[in-house]
Amino acid sequence: MSALQTAAEVRHYALEHLDYNPETGVIVWKKATKGHPEIFGRVAGTVRDKYRIIKLLGKAYRAHRIAWLIIHGEWPLLLDHVNRDCDDNRLSNLRVTTRLGNARNHTPKRKRSQTPPGVRKQGRNYTARITDQGRQICLGTFSSADQAGRAYREAQISIFGDHCPL
Repeated sequence: MSALQTAAEVRHYALEHLDYNPETGVIVWKKATKGHPEIFGRVAGTVRDKYRIIKLLGKAYRAHRIAWLIIHGEWPLLLDHVNRDCDDNRLSNLRVTTRLGNARNHTPKRKRSQTPPGVRKQGRNYTARITDQGRQICLGTFSSADQAGRAYREAQISIFGDHCPL
């Protein structure tokens, strides 16, 4: 086989050797590969850096991309796990996205702070701000961190829609 496989070649091989359950997201070997009879019936791949990796035709692929290829017959440019669990490859948990959409669907790294994301204490009040496409938007000043946090969450849902963190 050549080093670069087409989507059709990888899909054909995957359909022949793997069984993907879209409801559970589990991919198992339905056929042993050359030199590996022990893999029949086992969950395919290993988890490395949060993602399940499956080796097909001499190349490592992320399992969610294989799942998408099996169902849709094409490689997506970028896939996102809706619930942010990189080993949850249920079809309902996968969506095609952009780099920006993928970046929005992440758990923000928080410093040890008592305020919710997007909220800063200023004097006795709390200010809520959100950034959209490099532009910072002030959402207002509030008397409590909870009020400011709610304003931030509402703006997040309004601006980012499906791509905001849960």
